[in-house]
Amino acid sequence: MRGWLFDLYPAAEGMILWFLDAEGRPHRLLAEYHPAFYAAGPRAVLDRLGRILEARGIPADLTPVVRQELFSGAELPVLRVGVRCPLQFPLAVRQAATLRPLTLYTCDLSPAQLFLYERDLFPLGEYDLVAEDGVLREAIPRSRPEDLEYALPPLVVMRLRLDGDPINPNHGWRGELAVAVEGEEVVLSGEYPEDVVRSLNRMLSRYDPDVLLSEWGDTFLLPRLLRISRQVGQPLLLNRDPRAGIARRRGRSYVTYGKTVYTAGAHLLHGRWHLDLRNSFIYSESEMAGLLEIARLARLPVQRLARTSTGTAISSMQLARAVQQQILVPWHKSEPEAFKTAAELLLTDKGGLTYQPLVGVYEGVGELDFSSMYPTIMARFNISPETINCSCCRAGEVVPEVGYRVCRRRRGLVPQVLDHLLERRAYYKRRKRETFGSERSVYDQRQTALKWCLVTCLDAETQVPVKVNGQLRVAPIREIVDAFLPDGPGVLPVKGLYAFGYDERLRPMENPVKHMIKAPAPPQLLRLRLQFGRQLRMIPEHRCFVIEDGRLTVKRAAELREGDLIPVASSLPFTDQRISDGCVGRKETFLRISSAEMPPQRHGPFVCYQIRSIGEIPPSSPFVYCFEVERDLHGFVVSGGIFTANSFGYLGYRNARYGRIEAHEATTAYAREMLLRAKEVAEARGFCMLHAIVDSMWLQRPGAGQAAYEALAREIEGVTKLPIFVEGVYNWVVFLPSRTHVGVGVPNRYMGVFEDGTTKVRGIEVRRSDVPALVEEMQARMLQEMFAAPTVAVLRERLPEILAVLEEALLRVREGSVRPRDLALSATISRSPDAYRSNHPIALAARMLARSGIRLHPGEAVQYVVTEAKARVPEDRVRPLTLLGPEWSYDRDYYAELLIRAAGTILEPFGYSQRRLWGTVSRAPTGQIRDEVPPARRCAPRGRAGAGAPPASSAAPERSGRSCRGSGC
Repeated sequence: MRGWLFDLYPAAEGMILWFLDAEGRPHRLLAEYHPAFYAAGPRAVLDRLGRILEARGIPADLTPVVRQELFSGAELPVLRVGVRCPLQFPLAVRQAATLRPLTLYTCDLSPAQLFLYERDLFPLGEYDLVAEDGVLREAIPRSRPEDLEYALPPLVVMRLRLDGDPINPNHGWRGELAVAVEGEEVVLSGEYPEDVVRSLNRMLSRYDPDVLLSEWGDTFLLPRLLRISRQVGQPLLLNRDPRAGIARRRGRSYVTYGKTVYTAGAHLLHGRWHLDLRNSFIYSESEMAGLLEIARLARLPVQRLARTSTGTAISSMQLARAVQQQILVPWHKSEPEAFKTAAELLLTDKGGLTYQPLVGVYEGVGELDFSSMYPTIMARFNISPETINCSCCRAGEVVPEVGYRVCRRRRGLVPQVLDHLLERRAYYKRRKRETFGSERSVYDQRQTALKWCLVTCLDAETQVPVKVNGQLRVAPIREIVDAFLPDGPGVLPVKGLYAFGYDERLRPMENPVKHMIKAPAPPQLLRLRLQFGRQLRMIPEHRCFVIEDGRLTVKRAAELREGDLIPVASSLPFTDQRISDGCVGRKETFLRISSAEMPPQRHGPFVCYQIRSIGEIPPSSPFVYCFEVERDLHGFVVSGGIFTANSFGYLGYRNARYGRIEAHEATTAYAREMLLRAKEVAEARGFCMLHAIVDSMWLQRPGAGQAAYEALAREIEGVTKLPIFVEGVYNWVVFLPSRTHVGVGVPNRYMGVFEDGTTKVRGIEVRRSDVPALVEEMQARMLQEMFAAPTVAVLRERLPEILAVLEEALLRVREGSVRPRDLALSATISRSPDAYRSNHPIALAARMLARSGIRLHPGEAVQYVVTEAKARVPEDRVRPLTLLGPEWSYDRDYYAELLIRAAGTILEPFGYSQRRLWGTVSRAPTGQIRDEVPPARRCAPRGRAGAGAPPASSAAPERSGRSCRGSGC
């Protein structure tokens, strides 16, 4: 038989594998398998481990073996513990973990992962199968994960959603169940609940879908359907395997701000996939083709991968290679940062270069982008934790500026993984340009998924005390970072922002924030619940301070266990000052917001709170956030006084098991060096650099066209040895000013149109998820009119038509003809509704939903309509979208102001500020409009180290004959 590996999961007798044949028929097979972990330690303790497992009824085979340790490359004698029943594997690991001083390896991977790694199998791989009596004897591969072109099995997809508007049903909106399969959609309805169950079962039996693709399936649809099924006593045939139940990440209660809340979990099927569109970052970014591409490469079951991050995927690729090379996978990260003097720290602990753009309108600008710059550097220069300052090469290649040595004798684990990913993405991008229609879409989805693998952090609503311009403030970290990075993920240098932490002598201090970090959120975060209600939410790779044996150490969040001691600040520099948490009418000291109860244990300035529980929760935002602070100790205080560790950006998750900060520093040092070299080459050819962000450059030279920029890219690639391509030449591009500092450029706030008609927009309302559809649609239409202009001169002539779009939207608002869903604003609640003390719109909307019986959880997004923004009675100001009645109304002045603000964002560089728009939009003569538009700017060279476009970060010192402080303009 020939088939594709579709699903797998552990059972008492081995692993259950589902294959799909060429006709799409499913086949269930059993594979014998005994997952194993490794233990190192004294012989007496290892002998005791065998006796304990036997006493606990956990049959296991114990075999002395030799395996390789990654950092030293040395052979290490260990005990292989093969657990005969895969379902008992986690229990065996927990028993071994109680024995000190054993060191465990390859112990916290799921049996399914280990099976795929060790048997060299992968999801969606095609195999010739040898089976007997339902038992798999051999799987002969017909494809490899590295294949660039591969066949996939035919998949029958059934979509489940609620009929009507796509509004969160957990907030009160209800609709009938709509089921779509093979181009046909049926709305299931009936007089009794059992009618819906019977109808769905009939469709499941008739079509036997491979995939259930749902909206709100994890949090609403499946829990509700299963509850109805239990109530009417009629089984729901969601699983293909009748002997297996539904694997659930059970809903968990946790405490936030003294209130107990509940969050739902995931629902995973056996023999069939359940994918929730509202609970999968990878699917939302790259759709099915991208999800399956990563599943093949990462060797992760598809349902699990769909609910995790690309960081987990890239880590799994490394782990697979390590297991296959018989390299031990450490349970706890064991390679600390090497000691550095203060001078060395200032030299090495930096990020990439980001320049401040020259605000204005420009024509003929070329954008050059390094292709996957950081991973390319790691692969090109062999940067991996075990290759930096290795013990075998005393004269290895020296990293620029920081002086680290790179191993010449062995290829690093990280470059081994990245080599293929980089080649793979380049191939898909090329095929995307060469193909059309559905074929082009598949290549685009695959390269997009790889992009997110080649790119760490706290939950968006984590409250953080900071000092800005001498003023103390407590706010969600999202609000702080989004002010600088409003659009999409990134790493941005920052000045003048201070977090609160401790120095090496554990004295309180104000620690300057060096970088802000914003990254895509995984579907699930870890929630640490401490004594007395304190809690912290973060990605599994986030670094946490813990107290062990009287010392302050660092662990990944995923390595923490119940009972670990977390340091909580008992004193800070500002505890006697009154500060605001951003809510109107609320003034508290930061520590007063938290519980006043203290546990008995202390460590220096900290009180030590035990972890009571660790669970998974959904993120409160599409992104997670963190700071990178300048000084040791690299950490900062967050909500409840918890002292958490610093983020180090990209390699922070890529090397979660084998992580080492020197590898990150080497990568960013090469990145700075290469951007400076590219800048010098461009300026030597007469180009002016208008802007640069880490791996992208915006350049201008009078008369330069596509050919000139292509020639420049080839020359830069020859100098840097890194692939760089011309993203395009702009007809015109606008670098927009800061909202708060007029005339000051913002790195990620610009818009423009390329010569081929492709557009690029960053950092404005149309790219934000919290603005009403009314505003987004209006700004998108205005941009469409603007982008149709091939030159700035033509754009000036089109201003009346552009302003007419604004006038039309204002007219709709004034006439009251806007639909409720187009007026809805979306915001995330940071606490349970009754914990809000202010009358902020989101607080009002949350309380209304709670009073109507809807249970909300911190981190959920709430949609509401502003009914009367300045009403004296707070409850009259807003109304949740799901609670709007037939006599609803909205505040026309409020929405008109939002429209004017969005129009002013894109028209201010052309002479139309918000103030002018209010007075002129309906009656300005065409001639007047044209005359007041500033002309397009050109950047005239002023010498090699001129004063134009200073970088937003002092990422590298000035050296003889070159400067990173000027653009050469």
